[in-house]
Amino acid sequence: MKLWPIVAVALGGALGTLGRIGADLAMAELPGGHEWATLGVNVLGSLGLGLVMGHGLPGLSRALRDGLTVGVLGSYTTMSGVAVIAVALPALGAAYVLATVALAIASAWIGYLVGRRLS
Repeated sequence: MKLWPIVAVALGGALGTLGRIGADLAMAELPGGHEWATLGVNVLGSLGLGLVMGHGLPGLSRALRDGLTVGVLGSYTTMSGVAVIAVALPALGAAYVLATVALAIASAWIGYLVGRRLS
């Protein structure tokens, strides 16, 4: 395996992680801020991934596409965060998980359709 795809994913992962932390910090003072930030990054990340998958980004190399999808979007979104919220909020946990999954799938589908339209 070549080194460049690994580097692209690692750098993308660092950027996605910074975005994820930024979302949490931006929402920290609001009631339920962590939960809203987690929902937001999962929906936006799914939209972005759907957009990339629908469009294909043919002008980018495979390494850069992997850096964007696996690296940036993979580290930006967080299913483990959803699981922790579900456990921490037992009264709302199941609804939160269902809402997150439903909205993420819907946004990925919308992103995919927009990406196909743009390609």
